[in-house]
Amino acid sequence: MAMEKHMNADFIHDDQRFDDIHTNQEKKHNESIQKFVQTESKLISEEANSINSFNEAGNNDDWVTAQSHLISNLPVEQKIIDQNKGGLLVEFGNLQGFLPNSQMPELKNISQSNQAFEFKRRMIGTMMRLLVIEVDKKRNRLIFSAKFGREDQSYSQLAGLNIGQTMSAKVVNLVQFGAFVDLGRGTNGLVHISELFWQRINHPSEIMKIGDEITVTVQEIDLDRNRVSLSRKALQPNPWLEIEGRYKVGDLVEGQITSIRPFGIFLKLATGVEGLLYESEYSNDGQATLRDSAKPGEKILVRIISIQPDQQRISLSLQQVTMEEQLTWNMHRDQLVAQRVISISSDDINRKTYTSEEIT
Repeated sequence: MAMEKHMNADFIHDDQRFDDIHTNQEKKHNESIQKFVQTESKLISEEANSINSFNEAGNNDDWVTAQSHLISNLPVEQKIIDQNKGGLLVEFGNLQGFLPNSQMPELKNISQSNQAFEFKRRMIGTMMRLLVIEVDKKRNRLIFSAKFGREDQSYSQLAGLNIGQTMSAKVVNLVQFGAFVDLGRGTNGLVHISELFWQRINHPSEIMKIGDEITVTVQEIDLDRNRVSLSRKALQPNPWLEIEGRYKVGDLVEGQITSIRPFGIFLKLATGVEGLLYESEYSNDGQATLRDSAKPGEKILVRIISIQPDQQRISLSLQQVTMEEQLTWNMHRDQLVAQRVISISSDDINRKTYTSEEIT
């Protein structure tokens, strides 16, 4: 019995010793693994730091290179990598630069956003010849321009123009405020909508289309902004030069409504000649009615109350047209159109009346 207890005690002691040996071995193994992991982590960290230092050094070199191109003003060939609403993204070593829409001459005459998007999409992946125009490392700004070559040529072309010079031009784009035309050698000019035609128009497309050849005269040259302003109507007969010989204050005229504004109604009296019927000169009892019922194209009888040829203004009044004159005009409208000029007579009226067709 005592021997059995002694043997059991030995077995327990041996088990504990075995467990201690196993535990020590496992501890040493874990320590080895931990040491290995720490060593590998250190190596990885050192490698990452080396890579970051290399990239930073590379970026610094790219900033220095960009600055040198800015100073030298020499063009560089760079790859377009993407686009956004504002322009194109440019690859420059480890840096990413930006080419704004305003610095791309090709977009100058593109008014539709979908057309601009399509043009920029086609540029992705291509190489473009660009100028560095801004370098700011602190703000991480690297800006390019694609204007240099064409702008230099355009500048020379504009410098050779003279005020009053007449030339042929091709319509390349129509926008709300006017028509862009090609003067040759990549030089474009603007004919403002007010300089297209003597008569008021709402959009250039009413009188021309892209591709039309037109004759224009040079009105203004701005070499600093690289712009030239042109006129088409200056080459057409000015209907206002003889306006005082055709009209006088007090005349009754038939006008065609061309535009309705909050302050009054514009009436076409002849080709290129419009008068303004101010709201204050509507009839005393029908101001609201006329404003609400008047429609473009409708004809009404009005009296001329002011003529200012130098300002190209004619003021009209409906209020000063008598009931007798209105009735007579309504009764003889067909005759007015046929005879062009007639007299409206009553007990106290004997005035000349012009129709809008009389001097067209």
